Amino acid sequence: MLDELLNRLQLLDRHWATVLGVGLLFLVVQLALSLRLSALARRRTKIVKQLLRDHRRRGDGRGDLETLEETFPWVAWASSVFPADAKSPRGAFTRDQALAELDARLAGDSKYLLLQRMGVMAPLLGVVLTVIGFFWLHIDAGDEQSLNSILAAVIPLVSGVGAGAVLALVNQVLLHRVGVRMERLRLSARHWFDAVIWSSVGQELRAGTDNSLAAMERFATGITAAADRHAHSAERLEATTQLIKHAAAQLGAAANSLHQELEDIPANLAELKDALAASAAALQDLIPIGTRAVSNLDVSVAAFRSTLDREFTEAARLYHGASRTLAASVAQLSESAVQLKFASNEIQQQVDNAASDIFDEPTRAPVQSNGDSGLTARPR
Repeated sequence: MLDELLNRLQLLDRHWATVLGVGLLFLVVQLALSLRLSALARRRTKIVKQLLRDHRRRGDGRGDLETLEETFPWVAWASSVFPADAKSPRGAFTRDQALAELDARLAGDSKYLLLQRMGVMAPLLGVVLTVIGFFWLHIDAGDEQSLNSILAAVIPLVSGVGAGAVLALVNQVLLHRVGVRMERLRLSARHWFDAVIWSSVGQELRAGTDNSLAAMERFATGITAAADRHAHSAERLEATTQLIKHAAAQLGAAANSLHQELEDIPANLAELKDALAASAAALQDLIPIGTRAVSNLDVSVAAFRSTLDREFTEAARLYHGASRTLAASVAQLSESAVQLKFASNEIQQQVDNAASDIFDEPTRAPVQSNGDSGLTARPR
């Protein structure tokens, strides 16, 4: 029993010595980094406040560049980039770029980065210490183990995880204190830059910056308007495309209709040819009638001459009969002339209908010609 207790005390001493030694070393490093960063931030804040007091006393507020290169490099950089006797900064730096340089230098300090990394390393260190504790763990398999003995054997192992958690909490506290110091330094440096550096920059730079911003705004407005016009043009182009497609469809329909009407033209011309033939036949029938009328007129004249000396009365009677015959012939000629005029009008109407069918709009149905339009000669 006494040997078991001594073994546990040796295990406890060796494991706790390791945990406490590594934990204290880790804590000392964190405290050293925190104190170093706090002192550095406090010293730089004091330098910035001294420069501000010098500026309020009608000084230049810039200090000695060689000294500032060692104590606060960003202040020396800002003083060199924004000279007091220059109208514009070297390299065309802006206020936002200068303040971004300040933030980058403060956040990029190697000691500050190491302190942040140690916050992640602390829990991992606790796990490593727990794993190392297993090498000193000794459990007697011969004796009956109780719950208390098991807990007494495991407690030294859990101390490694506990030490890592405590170190992580301490790291967060130290980071908070250092972060507060860094934030105060950053605000003091921004105030010094606005009061000393940026206020001394010439009005031409500010006017140029304002003009650049106005030009960028105008450019953005022009781009927006061009985009709107482009969208409107795209819509109009799409509508025009639809109209072109519709016009192409109408043109195809008109071409089909014209093709059908052109196919009907030969039949219409054949009907017109038949009508002209009938008119010619009617004119041929009128020629004998005119011949007979002339013959009758010659006979009447001869009879009038032969009987004029013998019997005036008989001659007058014969002349009256010949005049009636001549009047009938003239009436018949007039009727034939009227029929010929009607036939000519119908032929002209058919020709006009055929021409209008060819050049009418495509949607209009072609007018069918009447096949019985030809005239036949009226019998005598």
